[in-house]
Amino acid sequence: MKAAVTFEQVTCIYFTFTVIDRKPSSEYTMNLLLLSDKVEQSS
Repeated sequence: MKAAVTFEQVTCIYFTFTVIDRKPSSEYTMNLLLLSDKVEQSS
């Protein structure tokens, strides 16, 4: 089963959010880590 979201897409979304937010958020970091874990498991 192919993951719907690639790691590159997640990273792009993550950086977009941090730019909008003007400061890195630990919540975004946690979401990125959780999402990348799911992507690795589903591949």
